[in-house]
Amino acid sequence: MMLETIMSTTKGIILKILFIIGIIAVVFILAFAIMKFIPALFSSFASVGNLISSPFQKNEVVVSVNDPNLIDGDKFALNWEYKTEKEGGFYLTYKCLDDLSVTTADSKIVLCNTRYPLPADANSAEFGIGYAKENSFIDLPLEVSFIESSNDTVLASGQTTVTVQDSNNPVPVGTIAGATVTAGPVTTTSTSGATVSTAPTYTSLPADLAIINADPVDDLTVQFVVRNNGGQNTGNWIFNYSTPGEGTEDSPLQPNLRPGDTIKFTLRFDSGTPEGETDIFVDPDNNISEGSESNNRATIDIEGDEDGDYIDNDYDEDDDADLQIEDLQVGRMSGSRFIEDDEIDEDDDAAIQFVVVNRGGEDTGRWRFQVENLPYDSGDDDYESSRQDSLDPGESVIITVEFENPDEGRYNIRVEVDSDDDVDEEKENNNTESETLEVNN
Repeated sequence: MMLETIMSTTKGIILKILFIIGIIAVVFILAFAIMKFIPALFSSFASVGNLISSPFQKNEVVVSVNDPNLIDGDKFALNWEYKTEKEGGFYLTYKCLDDLSVTTADSKIVLCNTRYPLPADANSAEFGIGYAKENSFIDLPLEVSFIESSNDTVLASGQTTVTVQDSNNPVPVGTIAGATVTAGPVTTTSTSGATVSTAPTYTSLPADLAIINADPVDDLTVQFVVRNNGGQNTGNWIFNYSTPGEGTEDSPLQPNLRPGDTIKFTLRFDSGTPEGETDIFVDPDNNISEGSESNNRATIDIEGDEDGDYIDNDYDEDDDADLQIEDLQVGRMSGSRFIEDDEIDEDDDAAIQFVVVNRGGEDTGRWRFQVENLPYDSGDDDYESSRQDSLDPGESVIITVEFENPDEGRYNIRVEVDSDDDVDEEKENNNTESETLEVNN
């Protein structure tokens, strides 16, 4: 009886051991099968996935230019790439925009909103760009399409965008709010004397106007530099500044600054301006979306000229207002100083300086002046100032207007005050003066 019990117990243990061994064997076989066959299964799924996605791949012409940042008159290379075995050709289209034109390498007009055939058996062509709107910029999309010749169907297309700015010719700035304002670009000079220029780099960062290097030059002159530290164009903008003892005035509209562009301003205050502070503020109305607003303001102390005398008694108190030009001079700028000279070089910055005095017995009210026959051969030879502050009887103002990068030639520069006839004057025959300036190569 005992022997039967022992044998029964032993048999049970053996069966349990065999059952466990069987389970382990099955798990091992399943694991081997997974390692052997599942990667192939995933590979098949991957192939099917590729097959499904291919009908939705985009047919696109890859379009690029050698320089996306252009200035009026620039030439650029347009490149395109698209592989197909079908018969057809590539065509360029761009939309019509005011003041903008595209030309071929030989100066023929490329019509807007029209398919222009690109050269066959080529993937690049040269074009010119023109943009005539002063002190502004514009984005221009350029689209290249491949059109099948048998049925005039567009099989693929693609586009790129260029930014076009008007010519960099400087715009002279006259006197506003009792100070003469001149402006010009800032260049960096290497130790060898060659001008170093850096192409602007556009990023997703917003524009950022910043005042840098704001310092007094002398008792009545302040210079400051404005730079776009951001990654986008600024568009047109203004600044304002205060005159010690007087109020704040806005500047004329300033040109677009691309990323990294800088422009230097000179404020030359009238004689008689007292000692005090001038506050300068760029984009005072926050019209530009900027990365930082903390660098838009600067305050500069000036010594002033308390003893300056700019009102005399040589006027007739019974007469109407009477604007008169005195002491018109032509010459050049040396830093912030005007140098009288009727012969200058093309490398000089041309300038004129004159005095406007009210010889009448009444206030003039606000008025303008106009300069004709500027020292440029481009045909753009007139400049009209912004409105000037009213002059009291006997009051005068010194005005300096600078013209950077003059062209070679002989120019009879003519100045007219009250060019819009805003002032009811006692006499009109003393409102114009002219001087000849010769610019040599």
